Amino acid sequence: MSAINRREALKKVAVVGTAAAAAGAVAAKAQADVYNFANEEDQVEVVGGWLTSKKGNKHMPIVKVEREGDIATIAVEVKHPQGAMHHIEAVHLYDEDRLLIASAYFHPERSKPKATFALRVPQGAKLLAVGDCNLHGLWFTEFVV
Repeated sequence: MSAINRREALKKVAVVGTAAAAAGAVAAKAQADVYNFANEEDQVEVVGGWLTSKKGNKHMPIVKVEREGDIATIAVEVKHPQGAMHHIEAVHLYDEDRLLIASAYFHPERSKPKATFALRVPQGAKLLAVGDCNLHGLWFTEFVV
């Protein structure tokens, strides 16, 4: 673990995260790097160019899953303020191989970063919910359906 300031860490992963989002899939899973942001207790982990935190972060999606038969209803919300200069642009759902399953896009000032998806996903499948912040990149939460 190395001490690094927030701006430097985010600059390091912004290029990788943006490239991964543009490609829509990342076949190889990268080894995780862990950063301890200066003046913060939060340890942010970088996995394949995406950010996550065990303590949670306002950029990380909150996921709720309900099942009815073979359909999983997945509610995704990012509790992040929305404004013209800083906002969540979209939330995406990926399978464990980082193949895109679903997306929802948000207006910076007229919408709340919250979406519900009804998907046919096998029970026990691992998925990733990804929040896309215009300033701080891609943040994910892994969950099981």
